[in-house]
Amino acid sequence: MNLLIRGYDAYGDWISYNGLIRYLINYYDYIYITSNYIDFVSELFKDNKKIIIIREINVNSYYFFFLKYVNNIPQLFNFDNNFDELNLCIWDKNPQKKIKLSRNFFCNTNRIGKYLKIDCIDISGIPETYSNPDILKENSKEYENNSTAFYLANGIPKYIKFDNFYYERNKINEEKLYNKLNLIKNNYSVICEYGNNLIDRIYISNKEQIINIHNISKFFDILMILENATEVHLIENAVSLFIYHMQTRKLMKNITINLHIYSRKEPARIISNDIKSNIYLNMLLQPILPNWNIINK
Repeated sequence: MNLLIRGYDAYGDWISYNGLIRYLINYYDYIYITSNYIDFVSELFKDNKKIIIIREINVNSYYFFFLKYVNNIPQLFNFDNNFDELNLCIWDKNPQKKIKLSRNFFCNTNRIGKYLKIDCIDISGIPETYSNPDILKENSKEYENNSTAFYLANGIPKYIKFDNFYYERNKINEEKLYNKLNLIKNNYSVICEYGNNLIDRIYISNKEQIINIHNISKFFDILMILENATEVHLIENAVSLFIYHMQTRKLMKNITINLHIYSRKEPARIISNDIKSNIYLNMLLQPILPNWNIINK
């Protein structure tokens, strides 16, 4: 039996789904993930040949799936009742199944965890007050943050998010990027910023050489750069979420991270005097890692 997974297609969301998908592979022969970020998601799961990334294309209302690669993958699969389907987009009020012949269709109203008899806290759907994911509501704290909500809404214990997270580092690619930048070893600072989401330079002690890692590479090969920096300054985004998961699972050095929570300017992400948190920022604060320095103007 196989499982087809569709989720909100963004870097941060696939990082958040990582532990959930690796946990569910224990129950299925293969998991197929549909994404437009083929290279990114394939890299995230490259160590497990049972997790297969495919592209979803809508042609005349019919959905066709094209395999990115064929090694260790069954030949074109038969949809006749050998597939379950999981829609992870929990903010979708009317989730629709895409494979007519799939055996089971799971979403936040039909939890896959309950079907698989996984022991998880009983939460009856997404609370009405939580249907708008912008701000964490007082009576929705059980969900904690955006990524925890994905787990609980699907009947999966929230500890799976970290316990099952894994990424297999490519030290060769990391070293290539590090050498390419001609960095002054142990005498440079790392930042991540873009657009209006900027880091105030008053917080950077070492200005000898400042490297902005936003879109500097293929995302995953920045780890050696961070580990050898004098100081690291990040904003709330997919990069900091990835580093947070990697350090939580002790997959990289326990370097100090300066997280500038004032930087994001979008209404759903901004922090102000009357908004102390939001469901996106809280993905980096629950729990707060002791080596993370939270900076708010």
